[in-house]
Amino acid sequence: MAAARVNVPSVFSTAAPLCRDKLDGRALDITSVSKPWRERRGAISDDELKAIECAACPGEGSCAGMFTANTMASVGEAIGMSLLGSASVPFD
Repeated sequence: MAAARVNVPSVFSTAAPLCRDKLDGRALDITSVSKPWRERRGAISDDELKAIECAACPGEGSCAGMFTANTMASVGEAIGMSLLGSASVPFD
């Protein structure tokens, strides 16, 4: 936004949202990682938590939810500071 204020030509580049994966037939996202830790302290093993983490965040990109990173990427796209589709097309 500072580039617009000082009138410098620029392009805002963001990471697209990442696709979530499935574990044991159920779709997971970033909230699936914090839930077991908060609600079931000690009820699941470290290996189970690692499997949940890897399925919820399988690769590059910002998180799969519409949280701060994706919201700001969408705003940048909406005001014309980034390329069309760069904030909304997820990584596979």
